[in-house]
Amino acid sequence: MKKWCFLLLFASLLASCSKSANGNEGKNVLHAKLEKTEVSLKDLFSKIEVIPLETNDTALMDHIRRVREVDGKYYILSEEYPGFSYITTMVFDAEGNFLHTIGKKGQGPGEYPWLIYDMDIDVKKKLVYMFSPDGKFYLYRLDGSFVRKMEIQGLFLRAYHNMELLDNNRMLIWSGTDIENDAMNLLDTDSVTFVKGLWKDYFEMNWAVSGDFCHKYQGKTYFTPAVERKVYELDADSLRVAYEWDFGKDNYDASEARSNLKGLDHVDARNQWNEMRRSGNVPYTILNQGQMDKYHFAYFLGRYDGEDTVPNENCFTLFYEKATGKSYYFNQTVEGLAIRPCLIKEDAMYQLIPTEDLETLLPVLDESEKEKVRKRIEDDNPCLVKFIP
Repeated sequence: MKKWCFLLLFASLLASCSKSANGNEGKNVLHAKLEKTEVSLKDLFSKIEVIPLETNDTALMDHIRRVREVDGKYYILSEEYPGFSYITTMVFDAEGNFLHTIGKKGQGPGEYPWLIYDMDIDVKKKLVYMFSPDGKFYLYRLDGSFVRKMEIQGLFLRAYHNMELLDNNRMLIWSGTDIENDAMNLLDTDSVTFVKGLWKDYFEMNWAVSGDFCHKYQGKTYFTPAVERKVYELDADSLRVAYEWDFGKDNYDASEARSNLKGLDHVDARNQWNEMRRSGNVPYTILNQGQMDKYHFAYFLGRYDGEDTVPNENCFTLFYEKATGKSYYFNQTVEGLAIRPCLIKEDAMYQLIPTEDLETLLPVLDESEKEKVRKRIEDDNPCLVKFIP
């Protein structure tokens, strides 16, 4: 999804109340039009593999929060929603066979009494971090055995939402907090002690950021605000502009939206934000971004319609081909699939697809992959589908 076009001399400062990125490094600009494109899965991917996830009484998925892949095994954080009768990480092998669970809700040793909002894996230390909104981490080995519980030190927010482990004994955590507090904070991994705040913005804009508030590519970590066209790279303990999208006539100025929220209480600010979303002053937010060797990827939420639910037809996907600068912008492929990846790696992206939606893949699958789909029955777990460019 991305072509490195040319180098600007200086990175512009972040608008209004956002923290600015440190330094004036040059940035690349990616030009893409947000105009609907008719696109087939065959235009984007050379191969599609279906991984049928085993279904049994222990492995019953409901609401999926996070997917990670380590050494050919898939770690999937799932919860029963809205009752939260269970919250656990399910582990599957490369063929989708269920292996075991990690973590359990309860009051006993090694159990967590409340919710778990996110999960990540320290590959070097072979530890699974389960992250609770009260700022506690529950650490487990890859086999599911409990190691210890840790609590964030030196930082006090009402609720924590997401985490991302880094390679330098640091981690990022995200909270949909208000303008008085940093939404993104850097912690020391070993002690989970606060190191530095990195991003501050208005509550409404922080809440517009999805669980994938950052992404990794080739060993680097990128932060993607929902209302910015800039994408920031985490450089040691600061942010710098890595690249910026140019959507032409569909660009909008986030500083204008911020100025409309300044000084308002929570109720008025929420109403003002919804009005800006309805009127088109904030025509879209970018919920998720990522990179593969071939593409840049972005996932857009369009104009707010006043409903509590997000209609699928209001969400759009952008693929930007790095080598050519060609872009694909669409709601669904011609086969009828909305692409919503749960995991993006350099050589592939993965998506959990429910049984009832697998038929959309049949026209583009090899015969062996079609057979996997035909064997699925109603109420089976979703399949993890691997899309290879």
